[in-house]
Amino acid sequence: LPPNIQPYTVDILHAAIEFKANRVESGQQYLDAALNVVDEPTAIWMQMSCAAARYSLPRKIKKDFDDSFKRAIKRKPTSQTAGRLAEYLTPFKMANVNYTGRATQERLVIDYLKRAKRVRWNEEDLVKVCEFLVVDMQQQALQERLIKTGLKKFPNNARFHYLAGQLEMEEGPRKCDINKASRTMNRAGELA
Repeated sequence: LPPNIQPYTVDILHAAIEFKANRVESGQQYLDAALNVVDEPTAIWMQMSCAAARYSLPRKIKKDFDDSFKRAIKRKPTSQTAGRLAEYLTPFKMANVNYTGRATQERLVIDYLKRAKRVRWNEEDLVKVCEFLVVDMQQQALQERLIKTGLKKFPNNARFHYLAGQLEMEEGPRKCDINKASRTMNRAGELA
């Protein structure tokens, strides 16, 4: 598998294919295999909900996955789950790939990230979340808060300095603190 593909993703795709072919038992086996790989299943349910929409699975199956995702996303946020959710949604957002339920999933993920104030962030998970928020552009306050968290907890990570500089430059020519943007971009270059 490519390095950015989670191992359970193949099982999720197999499950979707099996559910589409109306081989429910086989689909359930693949789904169970995916669920057995993770400690916290929120990302699995979101991906199954997405697959159900994109591959036009039967309405009842899609509703079951949607409901499972909506229940799971209410749990206490974790670094790993936040990273997985952001990592999965970012390419869809960047490529503007639409499917039924994507806007709801994004809203629920944003709400989840807003609740993630006391999370013990893993460096890579926080990078994924911040990169997702850069693509979103409507969550500037959340993006700023999490980039600041990244700079504080992981000061030697070039990506957080780059994102901070990018965020500052997005203020536009009148509001941008050029010195701050330059400092953060230079620091990112030094660390890269």
